[in-house]
Amino acid sequence: MSEESTAPSRPQRLTETQKGWMLTQAYTRLQQRQYEDALKLLQGLQVLLPDDPEVYCMLSYVLLMADKPEECLAMADRYLQCIPPDTDTQEISWIQGRAQVRIEKVRREQSGSEGTEK
Repeated sequence: MSEESTAPSRPQRLTETQKGWMLTQAYTRLQQRQYEDALKLLQGLQVLLPDDPEVYCMLSYVLLMADKPEECLAMADRYLQCIPPDTDTQEISWIQGRAQVRIEKVRREQSGSEGTEK
């Protein structure tokens, strides 16, 4: 048996059309509040396109909507690592701000409930 037939195959590079189709599918799931389905599509894209900022931006937004603010912030950080200098970051800053507000709200609720449990 030749080495070529036993070597693991590399994932094929996605075309812009394929990437766009997957992003559209994820966006549709997001609009239908099917967050887990949207996450699965975007996580697949993340594997195939590990340096694509558009994937990380959308992932961060879906994670925010799925009420996973810590994971959202991690994807937002990854987005910022992937973008070229001088890119407009207003959208991702908004997402980060919303995630931080949610984290702070949970902390306040937890500290408030701990004070009443005596």
